[in-house]
Amino acid sequence: MPRLSDATTEATIVAWLVPDGAEVRAGDEVVEIETDKATTAWPADADGVLSIAVAAGETVTPGTAIARIGGTTSGSRAVRAPGSVATKRAASADDRPANPPTGP
Repeated sequence: MPRLSDATTEATIVAWLVPDGAEVRAGDEVVEIETDKATTAWPADADGVLSIAVAAGETVTPGTAIARIGGTTSGSRAVRAPGSVATKRAASADDRPANPPTGP
């Protein structure tokens, strides 16, 4: 999700739209996040099983991992609070292709 405001210093988890342990698909809205400017639904950026790390009602700083999505422990991705460059692409080394494409 793009940064909602350059001045965002914290975000609150309003509600989880999907229960902990549920399977999600990339693009499914999984959580509502509130900043000082807006409340928005946050989509999953990968297919897998949602593992919630931050409960509804808690406030976190931008870039904080609030959940993980993955089919296995080694194939999970962090879902991060808005406001960080790492927010949209919080993949671990295990999420990257083993043999990334090379130049032409």
